Amino acid sequence: MSAAGDERWAPFPVQDWSTMPVDPLLGAAYAQHDPGVDPSWGPPASAGPTRPWWVPLVVLLCLGLVVGTGSWLARRAPQVRTTALSYVPADGAALWQRVDQTRESVTQTRTQVTESARFAGVDGLLSGDAFVVTRVLHQDYDDPSGSRLWRETTTSVDGAGVPSQTTRYHRVRGSVELAGERSADGTITAYEPALVELPADVGPGSKWFGTGTAGDTADYASFFQAAAGADGCLEVSGQVELTDRGAPQTKRRTWLTRTWCPGRGVVEASESEGADRTWETAVPAPDPGARRTTADDVAWTDPAAWKPRTWDTVTVDGTDETRTMLGTVATTVHPVLTSSGLVVRALQAPDDLVATTPKTIDAWTPAWSVHPGGTVLSLAAFGSVVLVTTSERALVAYSDAGMRLWSAALPEIGPNAPVRVSGDDAVVVDLSGRVLRFGIADGAVRWTGNVPGDVNLTPAAGSGVVVVADRRGTVTALDAASGATRWDRSFAASAVAVVGDRVLVTEDQNLDGLDPATGTTRFLTHFDGGLTALTGFAGRPVVASKEATLLLDADGRVTARLPGYLAVDPTATHLAGWTSDRLDVVGGDGRVAATWPTRSTSLVSSERPGLATPQGLYLFGYTKGWTFDSWTTGG
Repeated sequence: MSAAGDERWAPFPVQDWSTMPVDPLLGAAYAQHDPGVDPSWGPPASAGPTRPWWVPLVVLLCLGLVVGTGSWLARRAPQVRTTALSYVPADGAALWQRVDQTRESVTQTRTQVTESARFAGVDGLLSGDAFVVTRVLHQDYDDPSGSRLWRETTTSVDGAGVPSQTTRYHRVRGSVELAGERSADGTITAYEPALVELPADVGPGSKWFGTGTAGDTADYASFFQAAAGADGCLEVSGQVELTDRGAPQTKRRTWLTRTWCPGRGVVEASESEGADRTWETAVPAPDPGARRTTADDVAWTDPAAWKPRTWDTVTVDGTDETRTMLGTVATTVHPVLTSSGLVVRALQAPDDLVATTPKTIDAWTPAWSVHPGGTVLSLAAFGSVVLVTTSERALVAYSDAGMRLWSAALPEIGPNAPVRVSGDDAVVVDLSGRVLRFGIADGAVRWTGNVPGDVNLTPAAGSGVVVVADRRGTVTALDAASGATRWDRSFAASAVAVVGDRVLVTEDQNLDGLDPATGTTRFLTHFDGGLTALTGFAGRPVVASKEATLLLDADGRVTARLPGYLAVDPTATHLAGWTSDRLDVVGGDGRVAATWPTRSTSLVSSERPGLATPQGLYLFGYTKGWTFDSWTTGG
């Protein structure tokens, strides 16, 4: 024990000065310091003047101008390899854990999943959450191309199905340093300098400590030591003490243990503060359980009564302050609607999925965000399940509460979204031509099949078949129940669909209607102009081009001729048709029931810009970023 009246300063409480490590700057042990002489670096410095909140936003706007070249160069820059970085998970990795939390002698248990995202260069600085980025990562703006970040997003769902998420940003330029975190209640804490969790050359026997500021009102002091663990893992233990700047006598001391395993991050952990304790233990991915995989049909009564509006998308901090979302929305990946009413959108770098919901009378806000890994290629929503294909040759499923349900490896990338086969099943076709039928809720494989060539067109399903057009000029119909080939025919197809009891194939400017059982041609209909959409409406074929849109009967006869549309969105009662500057809503009789002007900047070439919902239509425009337009009954 230290002698009474010993007032030597240290960044953490000291029981016995003789056990203290060497002061790295003076080359002497603390025990050799005279009483009252502070260590060479002294107590934590003041955080200094607060930077105006708008300065980081201006910097981010400038960063956006160079995001293309900056990201390209950063991703190809050599990566530093250190012992510490060997413990950091790969981009898109997921870790499930059981959490036991004891407070006031009551223990509660839950399951959480933590997803990892790895960013090089400016990508990580363009995250959607403006509050976290500007408060936690502002030091990275000075050298955005040299930024190396690891983000952990931890998601759990309570008994009522309400999600909560915690986000942590680490700098990983050699050592692993915690730059800051956002807790489930929206509180953001930035550590300056970043709290070192693993020094670059960490190993058994390593000890390290640090001091700095923790948020706007506290200082931190940390001490950790490492020991060898099983299977190449590292056991790290220590403590973090927080001191209130306004009341230096007020201290919070948290004891920590962490088990770091190569390529997996922290697999087990514990925290104790007073009588409260939390344990986190790695567990296998849980059974996804029963999920709703269907949604009610979208039906409208009076589109002419809709009201046009423009919405912003904002992020909210713990004090309910709002800011516009950062980053660029990937509108080539079509937004989707869950059965609970969430609109899920894909974000370009950093390639997150963000589920949004109305927040105020003029703005939406994220309900959750997830990171499947790699680049998001396609999205689909089936009831309460969201499916995504990625450039990592993966198919990943999420619940509408943001929990990762399951993932499956694909032989090749899946450029197109999965297509429903039945109430519980869907099919996905990858670029190599492998066809996979699987359970939407649990990912269980029903069957796999193959077609002769590579595939880059969306498949179609219905009338007992799955129809796939490959790039070798063959259209193949597989039996939906078994995956066996029923028939194939030579077509240089530009699109396929199944509507009613007809398989539809477009080739050049002709639409072939085929028998689903045999592939025999039942009708041939010509259309003018370049094809923009092939779908069904009220059980009838619809073929849209830039010249005209044709509504057909089951025998291929034209029942209604409409203007040319760049994209169409069918519902149970109406067909929405989009031009470069207009929205038409067509009734079941083939007549235009309502027309609304649109801003041409809201459209992207022939990409489908709209999303049909029970309340009306949303239009997501490329040049408008997170802002979008709506024509709805009021919400």
